[in-house]
Amino acid sequence: MKEKLRLLNVEDSESDTELLVRHLKKEGYELDHKRVEDIHQLTEALINEEWDIIISDYSMPGFGVDEALAFVKQTDLDIPFIVISGTIGEEKAVQVMRAGASDYLMKDNLKRLAPAIERELQEAENRRRKRESEKSSIESEKRLKLALAAAKMGVWEWDIQSEEVFGSAEFNKIWGFENSVLERVDFEKAIHPEDLNYVLHKISDAIENHKLYEAEFRIIRNGEIRYFANLALTEYDKHQKPLRMIGTVQDITDRKKAEKELRDSEQRFRALASSAQLVWTANAEGYLPKPDIYLTENEISKLTEDEYFWWLTVIHPDERESTLEKWKEAVITKEVYEIENRIRYEGEENYRYYYVRAVPVFNDDGSVCEWVGMNLDITERKSAEELLHNSEAKLMQSQKLESVGRLAGGIAHDFNNMLTAINGYSDLALRKLSANDPLRHYIEEIKKSGERSASLTQQLLAFSRKQVLKPKIVDINKIIQEIHSMLSRLIGEDIQFESNLAGDINRIKVDVGQISQVIMNLVVNARDAMPYGGTLTIETANKMVDEQFSKLHFEAKPGKYVMVAVSDTGIGMSEEVKKHIFEPFFSTKEITKGTGLGLSTVYGIVKQSGGYIWVYSEPDKGSTFKIYFPQIEAEIAPIAEIESSFAIKPGNETILLAEDEDMVRNLCRQVLESCGYRVIEAKNGVEALELYNANSVTINMLMTDIVMPKMGGKELAENLRKLSPDLPVLFMSGYPDDAVVRHGIIDADMNYLQKPFTFNALTQKIRELLDRGDLL
Repeated sequence: MKEKLRLLNVEDSESDTELLVRHLKKEGYELDHKRVEDIHQLTEALINEEWDIIISDYSMPGFGVDEALAFVKQTDLDIPFIVISGTIGEEKAVQVMRAGASDYLMKDNLKRLAPAIERELQEAENRRRKRESEKSSIESEKRLKLALAAAKMGVWEWDIQSEEVFGSAEFNKIWGFENSVLERVDFEKAIHPEDLNYVLHKISDAIENHKLYEAEFRIIRNGEIRYFANLALTEYDKHQKPLRMIGTVQDITDRKKAEKELRDSEQRFRALASSAQLVWTANAEGYLPKPDIYLTENEISKLTEDEYFWWLTVIHPDERESTLEKWKEAVITKEVYEIENRIRYEGEENYRYYYVRAVPVFNDDGSVCEWVGMNLDITERKSAEELLHNSEAKLMQSQKLESVGRLAGGIAHDFNNMLTAINGYSDLALRKLSANDPLRHYIEEIKKSGERSASLTQQLLAFSRKQVLKPKIVDINKIIQEIHSMLSRLIGEDIQFESNLAGDINRIKVDVGQISQVIMNLVVNARDAMPYGGTLTIETANKMVDEQFSKLHFEAKPGKYVMVAVSDTGIGMSEEVKKHIFEPFFSTKEITKGTGLGLSTVYGIVKQSGGYIWVYSEPDKGSTFKIYFPQIEAEIAPIAEIESSFAIKPGNETILLAEDEDMVRNLCRQVLESCGYRVIEAKNGVEALELYNANSVTINMLMTDIVMPKMGGKELAENLRKLSPDLPVLFMSGYPDDAVVRHGIIDADMNYLQKPFTFNALTQKIRELLDRGDLL
């Protein structure tokens, strides 16, 4: 067992924290951990407790890793910060590391976590030792600096207890004192009144905080103002009581004068040198004569204000008033003038963006003698900022859909368990009721409602990208051609149906049934957008996504794609509607004419299949939905025919059933027992493993839920296969996790049953596996 690890987990998902803790304990850590999910909880945890390491999710609703990193950095706490995520790519990972993260790992591959923690803890310890060593070295360097400077500077020693000051000959010469022993009050009288509080504060701060005393200030010597620089260290007794301050003093008056002269000469130079397009000057009052006329001082004095402010005519009309107001304010306050506005350029309606900056040039008495300004063309930068703003808006929308998707998936998981029980018990009841039983009609209606509800949960799972897909390499044109006649019946006779399918279309890897659903949903959506008829077009084409397209559509990576587009000539959409079009339960239709899940289902299936989808639409100008699937270089896989149902076959084998939901477990037991099977029940993987080892009866099959407390179905199956390699296993879940299903793509040879399942589906799958003796 390793030493106890104090872990602060920034995570909005309690289940993800449980998985993380379980993994670290498995790696041998003894944990003292806490989960926080917003900035307030993070602040409280860092203030009140000490932590060895911080492990943070990348993105949470209303709170992200950038905010957490920035806050931890502000605290100056040297705590390793590791980011774990399952969503972002390499570019975002690099940005996170640049922002201060110690390391970045993917949630579905935590093998590097333990080595990363050990490495970061060791590096933190090395940094602590280095800081202590550097602190000692810095103090030595300060003393050496004083010793070397003493030969050319006045040296002094202040006895803090007696308040007496002892100075060298050079020290007294610099200050203009004749006595070698002076009182502190003598110095306070000589210091310029405006600088006295500053000097006293610097001395007090240096003594109290054990810091080097450094100060530049003015003194008044024989009616003349001089500039001094002081440098000193404080000595303390063994009880840390200050004894004396030893330091140097240097007259820097000449240096200060030279610096002012240099600043004055450089001020105009910087204004001119930093200009890119146009340099201009205005007088102290801010008046700017036209550049194409040269007037005498007398003639300038006779110009009207309108003639002085002729330049406003080239400013965009919408910005003239605010520009003039800001310019007059700068002239009054004598502060730097900065503004971004549009200025006319080569034509009456051709405006470009400019950054305009002007600085006042001062006389020795502090008054303004003139203004020096410049105009810098920033049109390209503004265009880039607008592009970035649009990309950020799309990113925020994508993150919003991600958050809603996680919520929808969680709801579907719980609902699927309940629907499994509702539909299953309805099946059991119907099998025991005669055809003319008065209760049969009611049970049938319950079952119909359950099946409709199951369809809704499947749509939620599709949106949240938690469906189980079985992708194959296919020709998208053939899929469209096979469902063409059905699509024609869907849209009606008043809509003209056209298809433009590329003859040399490349291959893609998708779930055929799900992609067919995507196309049908888009066709139905297009039909509803054309209540008075119109034209619906399906198009396919090979597309190359370049860097420019990728910048406009930040989710798409450059590469080869197959595009599927569904267009209509209907009513179109506003920008506000487009922002929400893929959100679940959002609909522009009447309440009774749709669930609002059609396009959200499309979005989920496309994203889970590795593709991207965008909508192009304007009010009264129709809509086009474009889907991009990555091109696959492989042969087309055969599409298996749908198996026909068969009569339920009874059995007498023993089945080990592991399911944490009581109602689902009870239902499965009753269904299987009604078919003649013997069932051994377990509430989780640990209990199932114990029952398997303790049971004297041969267990012929394992039927297990994937997600369970203590031990999940995947781990349980692996343990049992060590004991019985030929044991058939059937997985079931309403919301599979990444331990079994990678990004929703299940292995083709995995035996899996999606909740809610029917009586027939369960018994048919059981019998099929037992007869074949399939493994995982």
